[in-house]
Amino acid sequence: MTNQVLPSAGAESGSIPVNEGAEKRDPRIWRIVTAALIVLGLAVTAASIILAFTVHPLFACGLVPALLMLGVGGRLFFTARGKGKEAEIKQEEPELPQVVPPRPKQPPVVSQERIIFEKRVTSSSGNVCTFFAKKGQICQQHVDVIVNAANTSLVAGGGVCGAIFSNAGPNLQAECDTKKPCAEGQAKLTSTGGRRKPEEENSLEKNGIKGVIHAVGPVWTGGMTAEKRALLKSAYKESLRLAEQAGHKSIAFSFLSAAIFASSAPGSRELAVGIGLETIREYLQDEATSIREVYMMAYSADDLKALENCLQQETLAEGDD
Repeated sequence: MTNQVLPSAGAESGSIPVNEGAEKRDPRIWRIVTAALIVLGLAVTAASIILAFTVHPLFACGLVPALLMLGVGGRLFFTARGKGKEAEIKQEEPELPQVVPPRPKQPPVVSQERIIFEKRVTSSSGNVCTFFAKKGQICQQHVDVIVNAANTSLVAGGGVCGAIFSNAGPNLQAECDTKKPCAEGQAKLTSTGGRRKPEEENSLEKNGIKGVIHAVGPVWTGGMTAEKRALLKSAYKESLRLAEQAGHKSIAFSFLSAAIFASSAPGSRELAVGIGLETIREYLQDEATSIREVYMMAYSADDLKALENCLQQETLAEGDD
């Protein structure tokens, strides 16, 4: 039977250099060899000098091997000393704990998707579009395009905006950077972020979503003036126009100007949502639209409550049944 030599732990090639193996087996050997070389070198040096002066000058040739021994011994001494200091430094270095970046806060998710409202709206050209009010996550909808409640810089934020960027491809922010800024009341259309590599995840693309519309609603923390109302309606209309121009047949909206952009007064979220519902209905009725499905998505519990309150007030009552 042939004896099999197993590779030592931690060696990539399975073999250990002779010097490292000897040093690991007994480091005292190297100290003895170093000391012996230095002592012998000093002894030969002294003997060569004495004999060269007292007996014959040729004894000075003994300085050559003496100096060689001193050089080798000194090299081994300083090399071993340097390795010892490195080992001490490594042992003294504290092991730093891993820092895990905090995950952005997300609003409470409404469990179980369901349609809470459905109405057919006939456009001026006779086309019929179905409007849905639905609770669920906008990133999981099987529509052509989704609308992100964006800021003027088109950078990823928290809440629904952060969820959209997290589920999109890796290039979404870079594409947004080429289209910023976006003024209040306007909107910009991008892809879903693509993929740098085939194996990379793009949940939006996986669900059949072809693009993201970044709509910027107004900041109305001081109250909903006529100007702010017009800007909010414009953001919804521009989103619908962009979707139609791109040939998309279905679109899902997140609420615009209904969270941090809104006033802190009671009923502010319902006011912003009601304006959005009214604007969508007017667009679907008055424009010769080719869009077939429009969704208004309620993501958090607060969104759902605001949407249900608006629907109870028959915001879409002027539409068809």
